[in-house]
Parts: sequence; structure tokens; C-alpha cells
Amino acid sequence: MARGVRRSVLTLPGADGAELVAVVHEPEGPPVSVTLLLAGGVLPRMGVNRVLVRMADRLAAAGHRAVRVDPSGLGESGGALPEEPFFDLLRRVESGAFVDDVRLTAEAVAPADPGVPLVLFGTCGGGITALRVAERLDRVTGVIAVGVPLKRSGARIPPGFARRTERRRALRQLAELRHRTGSGRVRRVIRPLVWSLMPRLSRRLPEDADRWLNTPLLGSMRAVYARRLPVSLLYGENDIVRDEIEELFLGLHRLGERPWFELGLIPAVGHQLDDPDEVDAVAERIRRFAEQLRAPAGRTASAASAVLRPAGDPAAS
Repeated sequence: MARGVRRSVLTLPGADGAELVAVVHEPEGPPVSVTLLLAGGVLPRMGVNRVLVRMADRLAAAGHRAVRVDPSGLGESGGALPEEPFFDLLRRVESGAFVDDVRLTAEAVAPADPGVPLVLFGTCGGGITALRVAERLDRVTGVIAVGVPLKRSGARIPPGFARRTERRRALRQLAELRHRTGSGRVRRVIRPLVWSLMPRLSRRLPEDADRWLNTPLLGSMRAVYARRLPVSLLYGENDIVRDEIEELFLGLHRLGERPWFELGLIPAVGHQLDDPDEVDAVAERIRRFAEQLRAPAGRTASAASAVLRPAGDPAAS
């Protein structure tokens, strides 16, 4: 445990009445922020290889109260998940299964002082949950996430749609063919490459896109964007989802990155943060993000960071 950090257990009723169990990492002195850390998929509150434990200790040592919670059916919390195949469980989580439990937890741990930010952080499906909770809970001050997914499998893409993404996908498949690795196939190279070269004919999300994920997720993103709620979505340098969100969300709605909305890159960071250096790098980004939300309007907490002002700030334009 980090020096000066205290851990305590918090229990509270979940959406279905089952008891939820959370661990609170307390800093010395009044907290700079309260940050709720959410694991991806159906992982318990520790995350892969206890990455969220390390992250919470790092944040608490820097003066931030960090909270890790097991939604109903996970870890030490009560309740049960349905008995179904693993990928169906993932789909259930990405469809919003944990939103109500996380919302109740966020309400329970929200600081009484409105000047102390309430930040939601999640990896993968945890990031989806964070965005959907932020859409429903005005007390949330900002959302920061790593590797929020968007699923394009099974969707017929209109000609010329998401050209840059398709070109990157084709080049990746071509590299797999050249080195005889992965599942590269000639047809997987040709089809997206041809699409990427055709003129754009549609700005509409394909009718048969995965509506259980894409449409609700993009709707939540649009809602928090309209509120100017600070959001930082982080991706590794080889994650093509960043380009897809840029085209499917920003491009479709003719929006752009703003001081309150960032699509950021973290070199060499993997989807599950399975390296200690990755955890430390992301913990530092969370710390700076939360401290920027507390900074007075017009000032940044770090001269090297972009300005992310709290939602509703008249200077956030």
C-alpha cells in the first residue's frame, strides 16, 4: 500500500437490492477529487493483474480519493450474472448492465463540496458504463477512459464511409499477410482498401450496425458533449477505434474536438493496461484530468496539458 494511503470497505444497496462492495482509497487530508475506477468487461474491482489497485493507490498518494466497486454479480458483491457464454456476458455489460449499480455508487461517494470534482474512469466496457452514467447523473464532473470499444463487425459500410479507418485496417491486414501472422486474408485487404478509395456517399450510421452498443454509446457521447462535460477518451497508438469514433461520432454530427472533449493517444498503452508503466502513465493522466477540473477558469493545472473546464463553466467555449 502506498505511504499515507488508507483503505476502507464501503457497502451499499445495488439496483436489484443486492449488496455492493467497494474499496475506498483515502488520501491524507481533504481530497482533491473523488475518482471512481471501473474495470472492463466482467472483471472484478481489481482489474487485470490488480491494475486498478495500483492505480487507486497512486491517485490516493497524490491526494485523490479513489473508489473501486464490484457491480452486482462480480467479486464480493451480491447478486448473480446470468449463466450464459462469456461473450454474451460481455455484450450484456457493454449494453449497460452495470450502469444503475455504478450510478448508485457514484451518488453514494460524491463529495458534499461541489468544488471537489467527481470523476468517472473506466477501461473498455467500464468506459462505456462511465459515459452512460455521466449522461444520467449531473453530479459527475468529468469522464476519462481507456479503450472504449465500438463494434463494426457485421455492419455493411456505405461506400466511402470511414475511409481512413478502412485504409488502416487494410494496411494492418496486408502486414499480417506479408509476415504470415494473425488472420490476414487477401479479401480482408481488398474490400476495405477499395471502400477507402471510393467517394463518400453517406454520413449516416449503417442501418444494421450493432445497435445494442454503437447507437446507445454514441448517443451518450453526444449528450455529454452537448452539456460540455469534460471527456477524455484515450487510446493506444495502434487502436483503430479512435479513428472510428472520430468519423462515426464527430464526423457524422459535424463536431470537432473541443476544450471539453479529447480523443487522446498514449503511445504503447495496451487495451487492458497489463504493464506497470502503462498503469502509472494512465494514473498520471487521471490525476492531471481531475486537477484541471478543479483549476479556476482560464488556468490549467499543468502547463503541458490542454484545458478541460467543468461543465457549465461560461468560459468553456
